[in-house]
Amino acid sequence: MTLPRIADLFTLANLTAGVLAIQSGRPLTAAGFIALGAACDVMDGWVARRLNQTSPVGLQLDSLADMVTFGVAPALLFLRMMPETWMHFAIALLIPVASAWRLAVFNVRPASPVFAGLPTPANALWYAGLALWWPEFATDSTDQTIAVGMAAASLLLSLLMVSSLPFPSLKTRPRNTKDLAPWILALLGAGVALASPWPLMLVNAAMVGFLTGSICFYRTNRS
Repeated sequence: MTLPRIADLFTLANLTAGVLAIQSGRPLTAAGFIALGAACDVMDGWVARRLNQTSPVGLQLDSLADMVTFGVAPALLFLRMMPETWMHFAIALLIPVASAWRLAVFNVRPASPVFAGLPTPANALWYAGLALWWPEFATDSTDQTIAVGMAAASLLLSLLMVSSLPFPSLKTRPRNTKDLAPWILALLGAGVALASPWPLMLVNAAMVGFLTGSICFYRTNRS
């Protein structure tokens, strides 16, 4: 029997955080576990590269953990925060389906310094970020504009996960000043988000900044 290595232990910690997020009945607590899982997901890749512990088993284990923490947990978190309508139930089903497809395609594609499609941790962290400010405007959950806006944003993120649009990776090293543009735009988007007093604008500004940076990344790497 193959024993888990240090990198695998971080992957299992990611999985544990995802399960705890699912079991949690409080959106804020679930968001914290999703964020913890994302940190463990970064660490398992870093440790695997530093200690040369990459393996086919580790790759499959990582995808299984990601499916729980960044596929199922965000869907349940979304349902807890949204009105009980068929539209939001359908979107909640789409989140894990798109995540599963994204992870399966990632496993069979050749290694690349960029991500093809929105990574599942980035998608999940958007829902975790939304939950951080959700109590501030939870009383407006019956507002049709907010409900439809959240559904539209979630639909867009799910479609981006299964798209072929390149997204920058933390492993990507800038070759010139043009390669720094995505990160600059993302930081600007985060700055606008932090300066915004309205939670809905806050999370959407961060998403727009990230997507704008990714589009710029696509344009510079295509040439």
